Parts: sequence; C-alpha cells; structure tokens
Amino acid sequence: PWLIAIHGYGMGWDGIDLSLMSPAFLHKRLGLNVAMPILPLHGPRRSSVISGRDYVDGHFSNFIFAEAQAQHDIRCLMQHLRDQYGAKKFAVLGYSLGGYNASLLSTLESDLACVIAGIPATDFASLLQQHSPAIPLREMNTLGVSEDKMRAAYELVSPLNLQPQVPLGKRFMFAANADQLVPPAEVLKLWHHWGQPPLHWYNGSHLSVRDERCVGKFIRDALVSTGVIAPQHTPWE
Repeated sequence: PWLIAIHGYGMGWDGIDLSLMSPAFLHKRLGLNVAMPILPLHGPRRSSVISGRDYVDGHFSNFIFAEAQAQHDIRCLMQHLRDQYGAKKFAVLGYSLGGYNASLLSTLESDLACVIAGIPATDFASLLQQHSPAIPLREMNTLGVSEDKMRAAYELVSPLNLQPQVPLGKRFMFAANADQLVPPAEVLKLWHHWGQPPLHWYNGSHLSVRDERCVGKFIRDALVSTGVIAPQHTPWE
C-alpha cells in the first residue's frame, strides 16, 4: 500500500518534512510505500525566499489556483504510481494545509483506503480574519471584502462545501486542544461536515504535533482499522 503524506504551510523542505512525516518508520516498520509531494509555491517550487509565500496571501484567487494545482499534482502522482509501480491501495495523511488538501482530495477520489486529516485548516476565510494584521484587515473591510465574500470565493476549493466521496469509516482526524493557528472550533467544522468521524485530541499545540506519540498511535490504528496495514505491525515509536 501507498501513503501520500502531504506537508503543511511553509514546509516543502527535506529536513522539515522528513522529521514531521517519519517516512523511515512508515516504510520500514509499517511496510508502507511513502510518497511525499511538494505543494505548489513551497520548497523548491517557491516564488520567493519564503516557502509557501503567495499560496494563501496576496490576491484571493492565488489560493484557488494553488489548490487546483495541488489537487492536480497529487492526483497525477497517484496515477503515475498506478502506471509505473502497479499501486492499487492509497492512504492519505496531511498536516495543517496538508490536512486541508487531504480532506479536499477525499471529495475527488472515491477509492482512497484511508484519509487522515491532521490539525487541518478548514475555513481559510475565517483563519485570515483571525490572523491578519489589523491594518490590512481594516483596509479589506473598507473595500467591502467581508469574511462571507471571501468564503464564497473559496467555495470552489473548500472541503466544507464539497461532499467527501470516501466512506465515513475511512475518514479520520486529529487535532490539538491548545492550537492557536487552527483553533479547535475550525477543526470541528470539518468534523461535523464529515459526519463526526473518529477525532483524536492531543494535549499540545499546532507545532508540537511531531512530538506527540499518541498521534502516531492514532495514525497507526486508523491504518489498521481500514485494512491498509496488518494489525501485527509494531506500535508507533
């Protein structure tokens, strides 16, 4: 089986991605083939010195085009793995912006064996309102760019607006109860939209996820329960 592991915003570099995703464990211990796509405008695909710049900032259409490109890339990668390596079973794991892309992919691909949305960004219109500096936010409001208008623009690529094609029993989520970047209320939006699948809360922050052993166990159990890996595999270490 193959695991498509999708990184978060500002990542796309080997040192960060390999540390977060633990591909050595996923491959050697759990027996998974691991593919780690780099999202548009990240890492070596960046448009400036900052990885991820212009993905969610700048003109609102940037995000729509970036998401369309990201989904195209991931689906082309999956088809390449089918054609060249005979891949038949795919699981998807995403962190933060990667969780957004994992959940969005579940609205396009019906034969995913398991989808795990980790600390997922879900509503970028809301997140931009929460995290934007006061002056740019005031300027947007003056121009009539409200949160509702932003949300309407993003509906084209929103997992909250589209229905998942993957059955409920194959969808999983984990999140941080002290997350200041993607607050719990944002995660719960996707959880309710998804029909309340298994959701694991860990006692930590958005950036502490790589150190949370309970998250690894949750990922492993999700892969076991969906038949992606056999139950005799060693627990997460």
